Amino acid sequence: MHFADDTTVRPTGDRVRETVFNWLQPYVAGAEVLDLFAGSGALSLEALSRGASKAVCVEKDRRLTQSLQQNVSLLKAEAQLVTAEVMAWLKSTRLRADIVFMDPPYPANLWAALLQQLPESGLKAGALIYTEQPVKDALLDLPDHFELLKQRTAGQVRFMLLRYQPSE
Repeated sequence: MHFADDTTVRPTGDRVRETVFNWLQPYVAGAEVLDLFAGSGALSLEALSRGASKAVCVEKDRRLTQSLQQNVSLLKAEAQLVTAEVMAWLKSTRLRADIVFMDPPYPANLWAALLQQLPESGLKAGALIYTEQPVKDALLDLPDHFELLKQRTAGQVRFMLLRYQPSE
């Protein structure tokens, strides 16, 4: 696969990706996946290779979107690529996602804003959200209706699986 050079992409490592997909295995088949800050697209492409029905990949760097398009074509994957700033895109769309990969640039500190916006954008009840943050940061303060299912650390990264479950 090909990826754009000279970017600030921080791809999820192989060991972490393996753990995440072990967590997600019972949920991936037929899932609609949303990959925010898609970067290399490794997470959404992995989900598609494991049976997800489709993926929407949102990335603001046009070079990364173009590289991702080459990889999607090469793999004959069912992915929609969106070149846009994630927060603006979320505010203008209605989601239909079973699994969300949400790995924002660490310095932007967008976790709280994203977790507030996802339900407003129509996140499905029961959706699973994967995210990473620096291990040195305090654990995310989750808004109502989000629960931490699993977390681990690898090197300087804390990775987590959350579930969105609105009250009925």
